[in-house]
Amino acid sequence: MVPPPFALLQVAFDATINSVAFDSQTEILLVLLASGVLVLVENYLTPVDSRTSAAGLPPPPNVAAQNYHPALPMSMTTVKLPVDDVTYSLSSILWVRFRTESRQLVFAGKAGRQDQLVLCSVDNINAETQREQTAVVRQIDLFGVRRACEVQQIVPGDEAAMIKDIPLAVQTHSGALYTLDTSSEDLMVPTRVSDKFPPFSHLTVLDCQRIKEQNDVVDGDILVVGLDGSSARLYVNCHLLVSACSSFRFSALPSVLLFTTQGRESQLRIAPLSGLWRYALDSSLSNASSDTVKFESRSIERGALLVATPPSNHRASVVVQMPRGNLECMSPRLLVLALVIQQIRAREYVAALEICRRHRLDLNVLVDFNPQCFLQNFSQFLIQRFLSTKPAAVTSDRLCLFITNLHPVDVWGTKYGPLLEPFSAMNRADDFQQENDAVSIGEEKVNVVCREFMSVIQELSRDEEEVDTALLLPFVTSAVKQSPPRFDEALGKIQKLLHRNEGDTESCSHQSRTAATRAIKHLIMLTDVNTLYSEALGLYDLDL
Repeated sequence: MVPPPFALLQVAFDATINSVAFDSQTEILLVLLASGVLVLVENYLTPVDSRTSAAGLPPPPNVAAQNYHPALPMSMTTVKLPVDDVTYSLSSILWVRFRTESRQLVFAGKAGRQDQLVLCSVDNINAETQREQTAVVRQIDLFGVRRACEVQQIVPGDEAAMIKDIPLAVQTHSGALYTLDTSSEDLMVPTRVSDKFPPFSHLTVLDCQRIKEQNDVVDGDILVVGLDGSSARLYVNCHLLVSACSSFRFSALPSVLLFTTQGRESQLRIAPLSGLWRYALDSSLSNASSDTVKFESRSIERGALLVATPPSNHRASVVVQMPRGNLECMSPRLLVLALVIQQIRAREYVAALEICRRHRLDLNVLVDFNPQCFLQNFSQFLIQRFLSTKPAAVTSDRLCLFITNLHPVDVWGTKYGPLLEPFSAMNRADDFQQENDAVSIGEEKVNVVCREFMSVIQELSRDEEEVDTALLLPFVTSAVKQSPPRFDEALGKIQKLLHRNEGDTESCSHQSRTAATRAIKHLIMLTDVNTLYSEALGLYDLDL
C-alpha cells in the first residue's frame, strides 16, 4: 500500500479499511471495511479509464498469460456475509484465493472476541452482471487464531498443474500450528502439527511430501519456516536457524530459502531446501549449529528487507527495500542459473542464451547440460526460433556470440553443476547427473557443435536468400572456430556469394559484395590476417 502521489492507482471506499488481503496467484485483492462489508477488487493494476496511463506497467509476473486480460478494467464486487441467528463480524482477513476457471472466491478470516477461524466462499462471481453477492460461511472449531498462510506444495514442474487442493496453515496465539484442506466439502477438522512453535510474525509452510528423499525416515512432511519478529530469530520447524534475521522469502524455482541478516555485515543468504530439511529432521544436525547448512551469501545494505521473490519464467530476481524506502531489484547468480537450467530443460534456448548474455554466464552451459538433446534440437529451437522472432542482425550477432564462446571445458560438470546441485529440489540431483552423463563429446565439443551448425545453416539457407544473409557470419565463424580452422569452407562460402548474383541487377550484385566484405572483415577479426591471406591465394580468385 503506497500512499499518493507515488501510488500508481487509488480506489476510494465508503468506509474505513480494516484489513486487506492479496491473492498471490491472480490480480485480486479483498478489502474488509469497518462497516463489515467486503469488497472484491479484480484487475487492480488496470485503470478503469482506458485513456489513463498505467505508467507502462507490464503484466503481473506471477499471473499466467491465460489469466491476464489487459482489456478488462478494474472492477469491484460487494461480498456480504449472511444475516441469520448467528452474527458474523470479521475482525481481519487472513488469506484469500480466487479460482479463475470456476470464478470461485475462497477466503479465511477471524471473527469474534475469541478470534475464531471462519472460512467463506462465493461461487460464480460475475462483476459485470452481479455487483453484490452473499458468501457461504463455515465456522471452524479453532479459536485464538493469530495468522494463516497457504501451504506451498513443493512438486516437480511437470506435476504442478495436477494440484487441485489448497491446504491452509493456521497458527494460534499459543504457537500451535494447524492445517486444513479448504477445497474439502466435508466437515473441516484442523489437523495439528506435532511440533511446538513460537508465535511467528511471518511464516511459510512447505509440503515436501512429493519430493522428500526415499531414504529419509521422518515423522511428517511439513516444513515450517517462521520469523519471530520480537527476537529476530528465524526457525525451521522448532529449531533455531539464524539468531539475527530481519526478513525471509521462499523461492520455488530453485527450491531455496532467501533471508536477510542483521548486524555489522548484513547479508542476503540463500539456503537449499534439502539442507533445511535435513537440518530440521536429523537430530544430530538439529543439536548442532546452523553452520551445518550450506549458504550462498552476498552483502547488502544494512537494514535492507527482503520484500518479494517474483515467480517468473523469464526473470530471476529478488526485490529488496532499503532503509530509505526505495526498492531495488537484484539477481543472485544462483537464481539466474536455476532459471537458465529450467529453460534449457524446456528447450527454450533463445531465452536461455539471452539470460546468459545479460548476466554473463558461460554460454557453454547450453551445450554441456545435455549435449545430446542440444545437438538434436538446436536447429529448431535455437536457429529457426531466432530467425522467426528476431531481426536478421540480432540473429547473426547472437549466434556468432555463442559460437565464439565455445571451448572444450565442460562448464556444467566442473563449475555450474556442483554449485546448483545442493540447491535443487531434493529428488532432482540424480536427474541432473543422469542428463549430464547421457552423452559426452569431450574435447571434440567445439568441432562437433561447429560442424552441426554449418550443416544446419547450409540446409536452411539453400532456398531463402534472406536466411543465407542472416546466417552468413555464423557459418564462417563456425568454420574458423574449429581446430584446425576450416578456411576453405569459410572462404568458399564467401566466394559463392560473390559469384551468385553476377547475372543479376547491379543492386543485387552490390548487396552481395557488401555482405562478402563484411564477412571478410569478420574473418580478419577472428583469425590471423596473414594466414587468411595465404588461404585466400590458394583459391585463385582475384575478386576474393
